[in-house]
Amino acid sequence: MKHILAYILLATTIACSNKNGAQIIKTGKEGTDMPTFNMTMTDTITAISIPLSQNQNNSFLMYFSPTCPYCKMETRRIINNIEKLKKTSFIFITEKKHIKNINKFISEFKTKNFSNISIAVDTGRAFIKYFRPMQMPFSAIYDKNKKLQQVYVGAMSKNSILNACKI
Repeated sequence: MKHILAYILLATTIACSNKNGAQIIKTGKEGTDMPTFNMTMTDTITAISIPLSQNQNNSFLMYFSPTCPYCKMETRRIINNIEKLKKTSFIFITEKKHIKNINKFISEFKTKNFSNISIAVDTGRAFIKYFRPMQMPFSAIYDKNKKLQQVYVGAMSKNSILNACKI
């Protein structure tokens, strides 16, 4: 029981801390093809499959919560630099339990105004099962050939985002 409580405390501390900004982590999946993630759009009805078939760009998949301040910080950095990031497709992935807050997030960041930003709901927890993220935001960067290049945990700086998207 003590071990379970210690694990929960550690996991909570890791998930909520971001003192040093984003860090690149090794997943063992680097260089592998992007798996197919079957999700829904924010209406939780319309099905989408990631990678998006028409997408010939780099892909930036960000696992996030619409109420997470670090996720909002990273989103703002992306949107503030969207002109420089036109060749990257951004797919923000959230869990179904966050659906009640997603419309406020969409409205706050005006994500529908950007053709290269999509928001998906991981109703089947496919992304979570594949990557097992312990912290948000959790960003997986794929090149145009859909090979995993890097994974970041924590809010990425403007320069980290721009450099990661040059892959």
